Amino acid sequence: MLLAVVLQLWTLARIDGYQIADSVEYMDRAEQFVRGEPLHGSTVRSFAFSALLAPIFALARWFGIGEPRVAVSLVRVLVMLLGTLALVTSARCAARAFGRAAGLGCAFVIACCPIYLRWSVEPLGASAAMCACAYGTWHLFGPGGFKRGVGAGAWLGAAVMMAFQCIPIALVLGAIGLAARVRRDWRFCAGWISGFALLMLAQCALDRVTYGGFGSSLGAYVVENVGYNVAGLLRRAGIDDWSRRLYEAVAELDRGTGGSTGGSSVQIRSLKSPWFYFLEAPRQAFAWPALVLFALGLARVLRRGGAFGAACLLVLAGNLLFMSVKGEKTFRLWMPLLPFLGVLAGAGLAVLVGTARWRQALVGLTCAAIVCASVLLVTRANLRKFSGYWRAIEIVNEHARAEGAQELAPQTVGSVYHWATQFRAARGVQPVKLAHHLDQWKVLDPEQRAACIAQVDGYEWLIGHLQAFRQDRALMQVVNARYAIVDVLYERDAYEEMAPIYVLRVKQRAPRGRTFFELHTEVDHGAYQAALAQPVSVDYRRRMADGSVQQVVLLGWDVESGTPQQQEQGLFWITYHWYAGPLGGHDYTVADRFTDPRDGSFQNNHAPAYGCLPTSEWKAGSILRESWLLGLPRDAAEFGGPWRRGSRLPIGLWIALPEYNAEDQVVGGLVPFRSSGANPYPRGKRLDPAAKKAGRRWSDDGFMQIGGFSLPLPATWRVPDDGSVIPEPGAGERVLP
Repeated sequence: MLLAVVLQLWTLARIDGYQIADSVEYMDRAEQFVRGEPLHGSTVRSFAFSALLAPIFALARWFGIGEPRVAVSLVRVLVMLLGTLALVTSARCAARAFGRAAGLGCAFVIACCPIYLRWSVEPLGASAAMCACAYGTWHLFGPGGFKRGVGAGAWLGAAVMMAFQCIPIALVLGAIGLAARVRRDWRFCAGWISGFALLMLAQCALDRVTYGGFGSSLGAYVVENVGYNVAGLLRRAGIDDWSRRLYEAVAELDRGTGGSTGGSSVQIRSLKSPWFYFLEAPRQAFAWPALVLFALGLARVLRRGGAFGAACLLVLAGNLLFMSVKGEKTFRLWMPLLPFLGVLAGAGLAVLVGTARWRQALVGLTCAAIVCASVLLVTRANLRKFSGYWRAIEIVNEHARAEGAQELAPQTVGSVYHWATQFRAARGVQPVKLAHHLDQWKVLDPEQRAACIAQVDGYEWLIGHLQAFRQDRALMQVVNARYAIVDVLYERDAYEEMAPIYVLRVKQRAPRGRTFFELHTEVDHGAYQAALAQPVSVDYRRRMADGSVQQVVLLGWDVESGTPQQQEQGLFWITYHWYAGPLGGHDYTVADRFTDPRDGSFQNNHAPAYGCLPTSEWKAGSILRESWLLGLPRDAAEFGGPWRRGSRLPIGLWIALPEYNAEDQVVGGLVPFRSSGANPYPRGKRLDPAAKKAGRRWSDDGFMQIGGFSLPLPATWRVPDDGSVIPEPGAGERVLP
């Protein structure tokens, strides 16, 4: 048990940022309940675990503890305690069935299991469900009698209330346990049925009290998980017609219960391979010596039989089949199964135990290997995926403390992922939840979108990804008009597929902050250009069939390396300054390409002003300034090559201004003209000496190089100068014919 606590604390120290939104949802609902706020009825999650957490938030409110992290820390202590109780009870089950050595082995394997270490410290119902499953199993296969039967049924019912995924576990355990007792102890069977039914009624009543519908969350869960999975199985069996009908019927019923259908599409598919758990278990969930113990325990159970051993095997087999069919696959769902896996592993370890010295040495080596392999698996796991949001809200906290923000006038902050910053705000900072999640923008109706935009236009701080803001032109316009960029956080390895996180503040309070774009309508373009750090004019024109000329002039561009943290991630800012001539209502795209000296490249093709100000709306004589945060490709073979061995990387900048039709086909474009405006620059090698001196040349697909720059390379991005050969890049991205 001491080993388990030590490893839990070690894992907890490595966690930065909530690992999953569910953990915050449980705490958020508990706090809402304590504040007397109504809970949203459209859910497939029981309120039971949140009810366990409610006293913690009630006490924090009662004693006036304004620091929300205190309550979160107490919640973590609670779930760690529940996980420890589950471990001890599982060990007792194993010891009663297979001996003391099996009990110790069960406790040891669970204590070192990466699944247990990761998720028994997170505010989730998994630890509570695991604990209830262990206690229910202990009572189910213990002494008989009506009262003990009620206890067994109630504990398994409590497991279901903590996590609905325990429904198959409870039903399989109950069926096997009752079948083994029905003839010799009918009172126990009656007690089990009574206890389990009572807890299910309690769950339905809890739904009625908290969500307004009798059994609403339980019904929604059963509809989603049973109906859709059966439809998926029918599809795999080749019965497509029945599969589609069942899917549509379940989707309609699901909408009636308030569940989430995940969209209107009736396409049935799994997000991951059905063999995911088998393939990934050694790499994510279990140390390989523990898998050997599972195999030994499985062989022992199959050879000796018994109701308890059969129950463990059937629970594991049934749940593994059920979870393999589901689209979502994560080893977090294995937490309630750990007692049964631990029993098997303990039974396997007991096979190795003996008085002979070689057996003792083998057991010692096995245990040491399990600890080392498990620590390595946890070390390799990314426990910082959402760490950027904690850092972002800490930036807000630091500003609030420095400025002396008071509770009477707190600084409001909104977040695209509200859960990722919840319970992290300091005194003087007030998080405000958006009415609807921005990542669901496509399914929001116009009124819901308008409500979100109105909220975004009222915060002092805003945290989120640029992709979320760019989903809608009106939303991006509000973000750009109201906020300035205070910081951008990004760690490629930690954030995985997530984009950089922008920390924005209202412009009046961040006068030195950068904006995404600005439009100047009454400015002397000559004076404007003279103030630029790099005033490099490139006159883009297009002669139309009627003899008119359309024009856009690049007045200059600037490159900034960004903060040291941004430099470490290969990020840099580039700012373009565009002067609008007559454009005749045409929309042009800025196709900007960045190359290394050996033609490795990446591009940032974009609509001007993040799509908010298409060129068809530009007023002649206006000037647009737009800034973009870009990232260098990490692979030296893809970009940089041998130049990555130095301290700075030379980069060429190429720009084309094409016009696309509705089918994304190029139908024309603006081309660079000579300074006189009489003729365009000729393609190929016929550039005049002035153009060559400026570093301008043409690419085969219509880009002209307008200049170049160099960026500092952090030490982590440099390639050792050891004489090794860096592969040549591919052709690079080409978007123009």
